[in-house]
Amino acid sequence: MTNEHPADEKRIEIDGVDTEKGISFAGGKFKPYLELVAVFYVDGLDKAGEIKACLKTGNLTLYTTHVHGLKSAAATIGAVELSEQAKTLEEAARQKDLDFVEANTPQFLADLESLLGKIDGALSAYYGEREEWKVLL
Repeated sequence: MTNEHPADEKRIEIDGVDTEKGISFAGGKFKPYLELVAVFYVDGLDKAGEIKACLKTGNLTLYTTHVHGLKSAAATIGAVELSEQAKTLEEAARQKDLDFVEANTPQFLADLESLLGKIDGALSAYYGEREEWKVLL
């Protein structure tokens, strides 16, 4: 057996993620799912910073765009809870409920950062070396 991981050889587990649901969004294919998860990781890091910046400036329009993107991306990889949190924040931002957004975004970002850490760990464990999985990007 080689060091490569054929598409159906092995599954990955990420706490807080329904990986089977995510794989179904990737057409039932495991390797494309891994690529989606890796892209979510990088995008999640970027979006967390952008969301924080939007809160500082009170730009709810741009905030809504970023949270909407995370909502969809989280759902696609099977991170249903995070997607639901993003949906609630997106709706509040669309209604211009800055108090709700400011009160609930820190927990959302903490949950996002926790998930990103779990993704990093899961992909690193799957591929063996931390940097190896990043070539997917």
